[in-house]
Amino acid sequence: NSSRSSPMNNLKWYKVSVSTVKGRLRAPGLTGRVGARKPLLRRQNKTERLAWAMKHHHWTTEDWKKVLWTNESKFEIFMTGSSSKHMKTCQL
Repeated sequence: NSSRSSPMNNLKWYKVSVSTVKGRLRAPGLTGRVGARKPLLRRQNKTERLAWAMKHHHWTTEDWKKVLWTNESKFEIFMTGSSSKHMKTCQL
């Protein structure tokens, strides 16, 4: 584990509560934020998707009903897993 070899582990730390740490970080204007997820699409993917959309933009509802969707994927709308948080200075 790389955290065991961290030089920070050799320092003597005081025991403080989570609320104390949060309060001290908020005092100078630091607030917690969750970083925005960036799409994992390359330029080539975007180009191919646009070409496909342009080819099919005239399709009717009846045309789409004839499509056999064999590669459907599950998408998580609300994140239930872990998320990374970032500190950001407050901008007024």
